[in-house]
Amino acid sequence: MQFLHPEGDGVRILSLDGGDARCFSQLLILEELMHRLEYDHGRPVRPCEFFHSITGVGAAGVIAIFLGVLDMTISETMEAFIGICEKVFAPDPCDDRLRSERLVLATRKILDKLNVAHDTRLGGDIDRSAGCRVSICYSSASISGCRMFRNYMSKQPSYNPTIVEAVSACWATPGLFSSVYIGTPPQREEIISAVNGFNNPALQALQEARDLFGPNKPVSAFLSLGSGKNRPVSIHSDRFLHDTVQQTEITEENIEREFGHSGVYYRLSPEYTTQSGSFDILDNQFGSINSYTRAYLERAAIIRSVESFLIASTRTSNVDLTFKGKARPGKLVTGLGQVPTTVRLSREERSILSDLKVKGIDSGSPLQGCMPDFMHKQFLFWLEILSISQRVNMGSNMLLLLIDWILPHSHPEAVEFARDMHKFVVTFASPISQSVAHIYLSALPFSPPVSVVWKQYIPEYAHTLTFQSGGLSYWPVVWHVLTGHDAEVNAVAFAPDGKRIVSGSSDHTIRVWDTETGAAVTSPFKGHRAWITSVKFSPDGKRIVSGSDDQTIRVWDAETGTVVASPFEGHSDLVTSVRFSPNGKRIVSSSTDKTIRVWDAETGAVIAGPFKGHNDSVTSVGFSPDGKRVVSGSEDETIRVWDTETGVVLAGPFRGHNHVVTSVGFSPDGKCIVSGSYDRTIRVWDAETGVVVTGPFEGHSDWVVSVEFSPDGKRIVSGSDDKTIRVWDAKTSVVIDSRFEGHDGSVNSVGFSPDGKRIVSGSDDKTVRVWNAETGAIIAGPFEGHNESVMSVDFSPDGKRIVSGSGSEGPNIRIWDAETGAVVAGPLSGHNGSVMSVRFSPDGKRIISGSHDRTIRVWDAETGSIIAGPFKGHSDWVTSVEISPDGKRIISASDDQTIRVWDANTGAVVSGPLQGHDESVSSVGFSPDGKRIISGSHDQTIRVWDAQTGAVIAGPFKGHSDWVTSVGFSPDGKHIVSGSDDQTIRIWNVETGEVVAVPLQGHDGSVSSVEFSPDGRRVASSSQDKTIRVWDIKTSAVITGYCKSHGNQPSSIGFSSDGKHIASSTWEGVIGEGDGLSQETLDLSSFPPNFGDSLKVEDGWVLGPRSELLFWVPPALRLGLNLAKNVLIITKDIVTKPDLTSFVSGKLWNLCKTRRDPKS
Repeated sequence: MQFLHPEGDGVRILSLDGGDARCFSQLLILEELMHRLEYDHGRPVRPCEFFHSITGVGAAGVIAIFLGVLDMTISETMEAFIGICEKVFAPDPCDDRLRSERLVLATRKILDKLNVAHDTRLGGDIDRSAGCRVSICYSSASISGCRMFRNYMSKQPSYNPTIVEAVSACWATPGLFSSVYIGTPPQREEIISAVNGFNNPALQALQEARDLFGPNKPVSAFLSLGSGKNRPVSIHSDRFLHDTVQQTEITEENIEREFGHSGVYYRLSPEYTTQSGSFDILDNQFGSINSYTRAYLERAAIIRSVESFLIASTRTSNVDLTFKGKARPGKLVTGLGQVPTTVRLSREERSILSDLKVKGIDSGSPLQGCMPDFMHKQFLFWLEILSISQRVNMGSNMLLLLIDWILPHSHPEAVEFARDMHKFVVTFASPISQSVAHIYLSALPFSPPVSVVWKQYIPEYAHTLTFQSGGLSYWPVVWHVLTGHDAEVNAVAFAPDGKRIVSGSSDHTIRVWDTETGAAVTSPFKGHRAWITSVKFSPDGKRIVSGSDDQTIRVWDAETGTVVASPFEGHSDLVTSVRFSPNGKRIVSSSTDKTIRVWDAETGAVIAGPFKGHNDSVTSVGFSPDGKRVVSGSEDETIRVWDTETGVVLAGPFRGHNHVVTSVGFSPDGKCIVSGSYDRTIRVWDAETGVVVTGPFEGHSDWVVSVEFSPDGKRIVSGSDDKTIRVWDAKTSVVIDSRFEGHDGSVNSVGFSPDGKRIVSGSDDKTVRVWNAETGAIIAGPFEGHNESVMSVDFSPDGKRIVSGSGSEGPNIRIWDAETGAVVAGPLSGHNGSVMSVRFSPDGKRIISGSHDRTIRVWDAETGSIIAGPFKGHSDWVTSVEISPDGKRIISASDDQTIRVWDANTGAVVSGPLQGHDESVSSVGFSPDGKRIISGSHDQTIRVWDAQTGAVIAGPFKGHSDWVTSVGFSPDGKHIVSGSDDQTIRIWNVETGEVVAVPLQGHDGSVSSVEFSPDGRRVASSSQDKTIRVWDIKTSAVITGYCKSHGNQPSSIGFSSDGKHIASSTWEGVIGEGDGLSQETLDLSSFPPNFGDSLKVEDGWVLGPRSELLFWVPPALRLGLNLAKNVLIITKDIVTKPDLTSFVSGKLWNLCKTRRDPKS
């Protein structure tokens, strides 16, 4: 048996605290470590081949013997340890002598099982091919101090006891066990356990390692395992327990203080509360230890520490056993919550970490000289420190201070670099705060290639993500998408310092988030019995006020979530809005009971009001900056300004909106008021006269729900039911930042950060989002022009054009350039109702259309003029049209339950009406040879007709359990594909009507359109679940993954003639196009075999086959992310295809640092 890594790579040291049965937790932690090593190395790993030295005391000394001397596995050691405890601490009465005898017998039984003789000595008698060194702490009964048993030769004198003697000595606590006598007279010595005084043997473990390997030996990792805190399981007296725990914690603090900076020292110790005293309920004790330890190992911080330890153990550090030297990058892991202070940064550079956040930097600072080195070499290492010390949320402000300092001292290039560093941190704070590795596996590769940080650092990391297509072109608008609420987010607000965000939801809870990382910083605040309608921080950031549909107001401690003031009661209907006064002493509230009240923030007493005057619900209120006035908006379409003390109306009602006023607020100087309304406009008013100063601001396509001035008063942010956010110039009403898009529901609440650089929004889509307020550019646009739902689309035969028909009453057919999205013809006028179906002729020169006006028309594809029609005959809506392969006939389906075949030139009925369906015919199509017609109907059946005679030649095909919505022939004419409202797709044999493949299932909504690819190997489907999927016919598997389409329901799809593109339409009037379906043109090697098709996405993380974190995806790229081997994305968002060819993940992430070939 050999070590996983040779000693030359740095030694690995394990120190085990004493603790009786509590030490079982150490085995659970080691079990987790060994499990991960087994996964990485493909075989079971024993601790004796991983750790170069193991030191233990008390019961942990027994564990050290089992693991390091007897080479036992973790499971074997667990079984042996529990067996000893059951024998020694049986519930029957027992004195110290009998307990010691039982311990000896139990130990011998374990040796028998291993075929080890009872007189085998600790050192020298067992072949240690792996070479693990074990040292056991013990004490003399007559002289205080810690001495060592060893299984190796040492320059320090020591006994070499038998294994049975060593185990007995480990447990030999006076009063519980008999003393152990070792040696021969007259040197015979009484031995006791060293747990009293040396329960944490980390210092002894370090000294042993120095003696063994020499003080200059490099250290890979030093792991110290505690055995729990807070009244742990113990058989000792309370005083003994207190002394032992106290000594353990003192030792831990001393080691952290001396070695925590090293970057190689790790301390893990679960906290649990279990019953002290006897072991009468030993089984329950072990159960409790197991439960608490498992929970401890599931903590995010502990997971990070375990991962970091395993990574550290594979690498050689610059730290030797004197713990001098510099920690290596990537290994800056310390005890939990401790901050490393020695890294590969100069003293001046380290001051950025420690001093920049608390004091300014004068012009004579030495930072100027080291700044280039920090930016160009150390920036990512500095982020490691922030990640490991859990201070990523400080990084943004620290860099802003850095930018302020270098502006007068540096060249523009340095300023640009610093600003890029700041964008890097705010964009990727979430993954960086969760894992050091994802500085390199997620943040760096997903940075825009135009960014300075990407250009500087990416050449050093060859084995991280690359992209076949997509990625960020520039820094994204949205920085965080915060998920956690179970219902609509109705209110959001920044804390006064900008570091936290509060949100209130219809799920009755309030949550507080870290602005930088997006992490929830507290548990949800619970207490309200109905929807939370409004939330706001107090001016000092220590309290949060909330209003609710339960008619009450509550004030919460912002840190703990405890209610600091009893529910404020007085309103007789739901509370719509709440705000603190500027001095934090008062709270104003509004309600659908048409009143406004002012409350004492401490006592909840009403100190002014109710203010009456509005004739309908009061929707929004706010204090003026001086606290002397209150502004209110109402469903009566007016705005009023009140005296805070007396409730007298000082100004108003302001009239101008012609619908509900939803949101109001004062400007920072108190001179103006902004308002938003259901009339889709925003207005700025003079706060004294009520004159409209600016506006109306027009642009939103639905209700304006929330508005707010920026801190400097120059901008206004608005959120709308149209799912967008806009930023306006407060003086000119011009949109100065384009739409902020991403929410999938109404934007209910918006607000600026105190520095005006960020915007927070809450939405019906249950998310909170944080945006860059300074860049609002639209990432990618749809083809827009239709004012109503786009019902049908089709590619021209050469793939260069797309025709679309919409649900509008006016001109409703358009022809688009498939590459640019430009309208090349139309809108075409002629139909008097919605156009439900459009198709190009086989030569691309004509377009046919069917409409709700019951007619079919033929158009010139170049000029848009009508060249035939209208064809009349149907008595109800025309739902579907198709042209024959030779272009001479047109087939149509209708809600009148019939099908008709027309002469494409004259409009004469060639065949039909074809009758047989019992309900509306929803879809029709010609066979490739033009001799047959297929139809699908709301009667849940499919029929095949003779195109000449109209006779049914096959069918009805039955199997769908709901309306058949779409049908089509395969290119060879042998099969039929159908889609249905039953959410399935079926493939049928056209001759027999038999289903030739299992139903294709996966859509979560009605299937609206289906079509075979030109090669017949695939089927594309669109659904009301807002996705488009491409299926492999042979395997019935989805070969494209989950593809979001437009954020709305796709109503129609169509393949291009080469099969490389799909056009889609949606109910929202948007046309999209997807690329890259051809298997022949894609590099399928971009996904290594070990990933297969098992990748999935949760909360922005791409997970591997074992649900391990692979990489994090920025919110702006998630809708367009494709992880399948064959690529299709139908979306107006960025289409991103990762290339994992050289990607390293998991415990091997540190291998990503290999310089790229400059040519690649």
